[in-house]
Amino acid sequence: MASSGYANYIRNCRTTGVHYLHPRRKPVEENDSRASVSISSNIAEGFERASKKDLTQFLYIAKGSVAEVRSQLFLAFELNHITKLDLENLSKKSIELSKQLGAFIANIKS
Repeated sequence: MASSGYANYIRNCRTTGVHYLHPRRKPVEENDSRASVSISSNIAEGFERASKKDLTQFLYIAKGSVAEVRSQLFLAFELNHITKLDLENLSKKSIELSKQLGAFIANIKS
């Protein structure tokens, strides 16, 4: 898995959030931001652990955070905070990232 993949995903989540949070931050955007940061944080923490079992656990947590971001994107769309195009693009990227994390986990376990 290329590290730039999840970094680009997080950057896109934040960029998309910018147009609906200004001038005041909304709870949906704040949760989305926390969850997107959690993805990279858990991947980093997993790599610092001493065992493959710990790395795998943190990758599963990161994968869960990807699902959380995707859920929040749908909510943001329903609340008219993001466009349908933003929803489609970011959902597609989140699915790709989830698949990458799943493949990485499978590779570690084999």
